[in-house]
Amino acid sequence: MNEIFGVRADFVEFIKDEVNELQNEYPHPNLHDAFTQWAGQLILPDLDSDEIFNLIVNISNSQNCDVDFAYRDDKNGIYYFFQTEYANDPTRTGPEPVRDLFNAYEALSNNEVNQVDEQFALISKELKESISRDFEIRFGIIVFGDLTEQAILELMNRTTKVKNSTWIIYNLEELYNLHFSASGVKYETNDIRLELPIFSDDGMLLELDDLQPYAIVVNVDLLAYARSVAPYIPRIFDANVRHPLKNDVNRGIARTLSDPDERKYFWHYNNGLTILVQDVRKVGNRLIVLGPTIVNGCQTTDTLSKTIQDLGIKANDIKLPLLVRFIKLQDTATNSNLRVSIAKYTNAQAPVLTPDFKSNRDEQEQIAHLFYMLTPPVFYERKRGQWNSLQRAEKAHFTDHVSMVEIAQRWYAFRVSPSYAITQKNNLFSEDGTYKEIFTPPRSAAEYYSAHLLFEQFNKYLIEKKNFSEGKTDDESLFFLELSRAKNLVIAHLIHLVGELVSQKYKQFNNDTSLRVLTKVRTGSITNDLEPLLIGVLMMFNNSLSDDQVLGKEWRNPDTINKLKKFLSQQVAVFNKARINVLDFV
Repeated sequence: MNEIFGVRADFVEFIKDEVNELQNEYPHPNLHDAFTQWAGQLILPDLDSDEIFNLIVNISNSQNCDVDFAYRDDKNGIYYFFQTEYANDPTRTGPEPVRDLFNAYEALSNNEVNQVDEQFALISKELKESISRDFEIRFGIIVFGDLTEQAILELMNRTTKVKNSTWIIYNLEELYNLHFSASGVKYETNDIRLELPIFSDDGMLLELDDLQPYAIVVNVDLLAYARSVAPYIPRIFDANVRHPLKNDVNRGIARTLSDPDERKYFWHYNNGLTILVQDVRKVGNRLIVLGPTIVNGCQTTDTLSKTIQDLGIKANDIKLPLLVRFIKLQDTATNSNLRVSIAKYTNAQAPVLTPDFKSNRDEQEQIAHLFYMLTPPVFYERKRGQWNSLQRAEKAHFTDHVSMVEIAQRWYAFRVSPSYAITQKNNLFSEDGTYKEIFTPPRSAAEYYSAHLLFEQFNKYLIEKKNFSEGKTDDESLFFLELSRAKNLVIAHLIHLVGELVSQKYKQFNNDTSLRVLTKVRTGSITNDLEPLLIGVLMMFNNSLSDDQVLGKEWRNPDTINKLKKFLSQQVAVFNKARINVLDFV
């Protein structure tokens, strides 16, 4: 995927779409102001869209002074002073906006503005008050692209001449990082602070000073733990390779805790938790835990929290220990691998599958963000159970959700090998190169999602055909009943044939191509228009089989797709004779 100023091309197109929508929604008089609002919402997330709009539009309506965005943050003692540059395409900007910004600052701070202009008179007053109160003056440049070295140097030099001032640049790369963080794709736990009572007065704490990384093993109060972590679910689970699942183990935990006679054995039944932390220390008979993230025990934690909530006031009778290992890790590349290894080797209560160990990889977080940027957004479930862990309001933000495993299978069937995609699901996540072929570097979300939707549409088609054919004995009905016995394999071959036609038409899958194809896929037109052609191909394949070849088994044969492509070419030629260009449908 092509990059522009250090970010993916699809992020650039996403910004353009967002800016156009903002201009139409409010409306702004120009795209420049709409871009300022879009960026302002990321920079100042505590302000809502209307507040950002009002800050910008009141300034843009005046020609008194050249500044795009000014805001006084009384809570944190910061006065924001921003200048924005936006063009149709990303560009490298020189020092002009820096000069405009500081000229505006000098005019506003020295009473050199027309006091008839009420908005600028107010800005001038707020700025001078901020200076007198020793607020930080934060000079910022927001650009759709990047700044030249000359512009950066001038920004740095001019900032040093203003008391209590700092400078900041929001270029494309920084805007991407802000948007990535704001999307919620990757949860941060740095702000989480827990105070957990140690279960008994005699301490019951084992401090492993000589162990690297440093660790504490302790029995904490179960009730206090469950209530303390509840507000941070599911954020606190993000380092785990999967999210809470519905299984017999979790139901057993709930039953044990809910039964007053049985719950006294909870500690004996439970394997305990492993929690990675930024810091952990003992203060009196309590533990202060900073930045916790659970790598083993999210099943237990989620079930404990829900069960205690369900018990209500009856939960106050629970006096139980909970065994926890706290491991202090520094955020380094080495420890990033260690986090995965700890999660892998400590998870035993519910089986961890091969794909689970890829869920925390950087590329999976990037792909989740790419799906978030689709219009409308789609939730990419990179961890089992992640979708079900969302609140109803969070789910409402998305029009659809897909899983990492589904995307791997369906894209691989669409572009590479349909038989392998279905019969070797876990091998798609092995380190033999297949995983990299699918996910590194991440492809366009539109490309992944097109494969997914095509699979869903052909699945619906074959189910309807099967239901219609039940009880019938004509050749076509028997054919569709036979196809239904290997439905997923058949669908995988169908979407691969669509992928073959798309490749013939567009030659390469860039971002524009993917979005064009996705637009057609979403309407269902590709599935509907190509149905006669593709079913004809399948029937030709069926008729080509010898007496000792079984249709169901042949779908597993890797050579099947080559035969289907041969028949596809023949069918395309038939359509051409009828003056129908099949490629027009994709």
